[in-house]
Amino acid sequence: MNVLVYTGPETLPSSHTSALTTLKRLLHPHYAVQALPLASLTAPSYPWRTACALLVLPRANADQSQWLPKPAQAAVQAHVDEGGALLEWEPVNDGLVLTVKGARAAKIAQWVPAGGVDQEQEPLNRLRETLVTLGLQGTLSDPNFNAQESEHPTPHPLPQFLTAAPGKIGVVARIAGLLGVSESGDGALEDENDSFVFHPGIEGPAVLSRLRQEPVGVAEDGKAEKNTREPKHVVLCTEDALPGRDLAPLFNLAAYYEALSAARSEQGCETTGADSWGLGEALLYSEVVTSTQTMLDK
Repeated sequence: MNVLVYTGPETLPSSHTSALTTLKRLLHPHYAVQALPLASLTAPSYPWRTACALLVLPRANADQSQWLPKPAQAAVQAHVDEGGALLEWEPVNDGLVLTVKGARAAKIAQWVPAGGVDQEQEPLNRLRETLVTLGLQGTLSDPNFNAQESEHPTPHPLPQFLTAAPGKIGVVARIAGLLGVSESGDGALEDENDSFVFHPGIEGPAVLSRLRQEPVGVAEDGKAEKNTREPKHVVLCTEDALPGRDLAPLFNLAAYYEALSAARSEQGCETTGADSWGLGEALLYSEVVTSTQTMLDK
């Protein structure tokens, strides 16, 4: 889901920069914080709303009650009318004037940073609480969340879980065999960029926990070292059971396969056997990969 910060010509650059910087620090990697220019905000049918968890309006150059052009005002009003969340960042006076009915008012909030880019822990925690009230989840809902500690998310690639649609009990084993790996995880794979280590499904929780907790080396410039040649771990989910949300927190595999099955049935797609698969019936999931990592798609 996206958190969109309006960056039209009516906004103060210092304000939308503050919003983008602070929200990225708090919300990464659970939400994609992006700039939303005027042309995108007012695009017909407002396609940005379909994946928008929060719309942020920075401080205006003038009276904030009448600062948006009419097409932009209509877009924001439509977002609120559909129950969308809205955060006014450094509003002038009483902020934007909107028609708000009933419970939808609970999805609108205002935030005034503590001068410039809001980087102090206490204000960040108060902002965290505001974001939670607007419906944003992830680490934000954790009472032990520490924004300073989360500034650098897990730098290690986390395991890739190779899965298949329920009932396709032979698919993962067949893919592993084509790669020269047994379904118990014996074997390894090398390519020009990466090496892969395989694990049986039962080891998935332990592998994920270990990689989450693995310490990170620090380079001379104080940044986390990145070893692009460190092995990439692949968990073979050969049992007819999918990883739960504890192992795949960013994607609901069960819901995906259920929707895929319904779509294939609706479209009259050919039924495949237990050890073969149609488009989408084998899926590789990983919470964290590197930008240059070879995914296991051979």
